[in-house]
Amino acid sequence: MHVGNLICATILVCIASSATADDAAAERCPKLPANSGFTWTYQRGPDFGVCYAGKAGDSTQVIGVYAGFAPDFQPDPKKIIRRGKIGTDDVQWYRKQTMDKQFKVGAETLYSRGQAINHIWVLAQDEQSLSALISLSESLTFANAK
Repeated sequence: MHVGNLICATILVCIASSATADDAAAERCPKLPANSGFTWTYQRGPDFGVCYAGKAGDSTQVIGVYAGFAPDFQPDPKKIIRRGKIGTDDVQWYRKQTMDKQFKVGAETLYSRGQAINHIWVLAQDEQSLSALISLSESLTFANAK
């Protein structure tokens, strides 16, 4: 009987942790368009958060968003691949070097909201998918957006 209670308690903690993680992602990550098919997972750092969006069962495309005050990305004007907009703000997308062999192409940009700086990156298998991910990223809705 005691072991049964322990197992039930463990299961409840796991369910609560999962719900808490989903709540944290819903609260801290930008809003995705409803029809995107992507969902967020959230990881908290000491003074920042990182959101990862992907489609269930599809590990060939990912969107990442670092929200904090000191992103580890310095734009290189030689690597600009396209200009875009997030909300009413202009952004420039830069070629991202992919470190993971799973992804063949990537792009990244910086987007400031208030005091926070968002480093947004997208990774894909090909240029067409990359372009679609950039467009999807440009339709994200950030808290405190204009």
